Amino acid sequence: MEEKKVIDIYPTKKTRRVLSFLGDFFINFILTIFIFNMIVLPIAKYSSSYKTKYEESRIKENQKIDMLYKKSLLFYEEEEKSYNFTESIEVTGKKLISYHIYKDDLSKNVFYTYFSSIDKEDELINRKLTKREYKQIEEYFYSLDFKNGYMQELGEHEE
Repeated sequence: MEEKKVIDIYPTKKTRRVLSFLGDFFINFILTIFIFNMIVLPIAKYSSSYKTKYEESRIKENQKIDMLYKKSLLFYEEEEKSYNFTESIEVTGKKLISYHIYKDDLSKNVFYTYFSSIDKEDELINRKLTKREYKQIEEYFYSLDFKNGYMQELGEHEE
């Protein structure tokens, strides 16, 4: 029986071997990304009902943004860009800065519109504290034992 001789051909210099390895590595890496994007990701999106979850998430985000528009806490310049939150934040910031520079339109002041839009008819928000509630708050702060803090006993020389 005749012996078959096998000759392995590989680069003799170390740098060429390293470059050959890196070339193979990057080819495998690119093929892996391609296979993942073309085969695995579409199957995963379909099996997890990605579109419906994405739509639900987008609807909830848009509802949050609508609430900010309704309370005049967020502004936009163009109707079609109203759900672009980043652009709306920029427009709101510009309007707030223009209010502080020119003192022209109070509705541009986000802080004013926020605190003035609290419903004055809501008795849970717009009311005075009862003596019992004030006492509970006072006892709570005393229990925190602040030194020179929010509430403390007055000394002899203090009123």
